[in-house]
Amino acid sequence: MIAMLKQQLDVKCMVSQNGRIWLRGKSFAHERLLMDIIEKIEREAHTTGLTDRIKYFILNEKQKRGII
Repeated sequence: MIAMLKQQLDVKCMVSQNGRIWLRGKSFAHERLLMDIIEKIEREAHTTGLTDRIKYFILNEKQKRGII
């Protein structure tokens, strides 16, 4: 999932052992989108097919927000 997020959003992201997440994007819009996605993953972690839904969500949100 993290590899897919890095590839789709072109961001740097590291998750530490204590659960903290460090991220850096090309712009604030990329970072904000990643934060929204992480919150969505947290809410829906127990559901099936999450990776595919997240990929679809990324594509839609990038279009909505004008992120290339």
